[in-house]
Amino acid sequence: MKKRFTALIALLLLAAALLAGCSLVSVNQEKDLAQIVAKVGEEEITKEYFLNELKYMVNMYQQFGMDPTQSTDEFAYFKKMIVDEMLNYEMQNYEARKRGYADKLTDDDLKEIEESVDDIDREVYNAAVTQTNSSLETNPDLNYDEELTVQYRVAAASYVGEEMDQSGLREWGRDYYIKNKITAMLQDDIYAEVTISDEEVRAAYDEKVESDTLAAEDLSYYKSAQEDYEKYGGIPPMFVPDGYKRFKLIKVDIPADFGEEYNEKLTKMEEIKAEIGDLAVAEETSENTALLAERKAEYSALQVESAAIRDAALAQSKTKIDEASQKLSDGAAFDDVMKEYTSDLDYIDYPAFGESGKLMSVASEVEDWDAAIKTAALALTTPGDYTDTIELADGYYILQYVKNEPGGVRSFADYEADFRETALTEKQDAEWSALLAEWVADTSVVTVYQDIIDGITAADLYA
Repeated sequence: MKKRFTALIALLLLAAALLAGCSLVSVNQEKDLAQIVAKVGEEEITKEYFLNELKYMVNMYQQFGMDPTQSTDEFAYFKKMIVDEMLNYEMQNYEARKRGYADKLTDDDLKEIEESVDDIDREVYNAAVTQTNSSLETNPDLNYDEELTVQYRVAAASYVGEEMDQSGLREWGRDYYIKNKITAMLQDDIYAEVTISDEEVRAAYDEKVESDTLAAEDLSYYKSAQEDYEKYGGIPPMFVPDGYKRFKLIKVDIPADFGEEYNEKLTKMEEIKAEIGDLAVAEETSENTALLAERKAEYSALQVESAAIRDAALAQSKTKIDEASQKLSDGAAFDDVMKEYTSDLDYIDYPAFGESGKLMSVASEVEDWDAAIKTAALALTTPGDYTDTIELADGYYILQYVKNEPGGVRSFADYEADFRETALTEKQDAEWSALLAEWVADTSVVTVYQDIIDGITAADLYA
C-alpha cells in the first residue's frame, strides 16, 4: 500500500509539473545558474556570469580560427584562464576597498561615473526603442510600454551579460565604473612606489643589443623591425647590420580591374570560346561552318573592344607616371612630385618614410622588393639619383636613392630615456602582477568552487 501510494504521489507531481509547462525545469535551471563558481570576500561570481563570459571569449577565439573546446584539456585550461581573470578583477576591487579608496572618490569622480552610467543607459534605451518599433511593425497589437520594458531587459543583456531593468542596469553600471576607478587609483599608487636604477636601465639596453644582434642573422629582420618603429614608435633595433640603403618612391597604380563593361566582355568571350570548341568538333555542315565563322568574328571583335578598354585605362596610368617623370626632368624636387603622384601611402602617412625613405637590403636573396626594382635601384650610386620608370604588373615605379643606412650598435645615450621609460613600465607591470598573484592566493579571502567549474562542459555553452 505504501509503495503504491508513493508511486501515485510521484505521478501526481509529474502531472502537475507538465501542466505547469515544466516550470520545475526552469526553476532548476535558475538554481543551476545561480551556483557560485568563486568568491572574493563577499563578492560572488555566479555560474551564469561565468558562462556568459566564457561564451563570449570562446566565440571571440573561434572567430580567429582557434577553438578552446576542441579537447577536454584545452577547455579546462581555458576555463581556468577565465576564472583567473575574473578573480584578478574582483581582487583588485577588494583590495582597493579594503584600503579605503572608495572613500577617496571626489565629487568630480562621482559626477564622471554618473555620466558614464547615463551613457550606457542611453545606449541600451535607444537599442530597446529601435527593437520595440520593429516589433510593433510586425505586431501592431503589442502594448508599446510593455514591449519597451521587455526589450530594455534584452538590450541590457547584450551589454552586461544578463537581463535587467533600468534601475538594475544603472546600479550595475555605477558599481562597474566605481570598481574601475578605485582599482586605477590603487594601481597608480602602487606603480608610483616602483623605482628603477641606472644599472637596470643599462641592463635593458644591453639585453636588447644582444637580442637584436642575434635577430639580425635573419637578413629580413632589420627592415621589418625598423620600419615598424618608424610607423608606430617604441624603441628601434639597437643593432643595425651593414648592407641597407634607403629609397623614396613614386608609384602609379595600374588598375587591377578595368570595369564592369570589360568584365562582361571577358565573360562573353569565354562563352563564345566554349561554343567555338563545340563547333570545331561538330559535324561539318554548311550551317555549322557559317556559325563557326560568325562566332570567331564575334570573338575577335570582343578581343579588340576589351583591349581598347584595357589600353585606355593603362594609358591613364602611363600618362600620369610620364607627367611625374617629366616634372623630375624639369627640375622639380623628388619629394614634391612624390607627394603629388605616389599611390604608396606609407610615404604620405608616415613622416619618417617621407623624410628618409624605406629600407632595401643589398642582398639579392632578401625578397624585400621586387627583383626588377632592386636591380634598378641598387644600380644608383649617388644619393639624389633616381631610376627610369619601371613597369610591373601592379604599377609604374620611380625610385630615388636617399642614403646608406649606417651600420653598427646604436648609442645608449641616444635612447637612454626610452629605455628608462620602458624598463620602468615593465618593472611596474611585473610587481603589480606579483602582488595580484599574492592576493589571489589568499584562501581566507578567495574561494574557488572547482567542482562547479569542472562540471561545465562545452555543451553548456550552446544550451
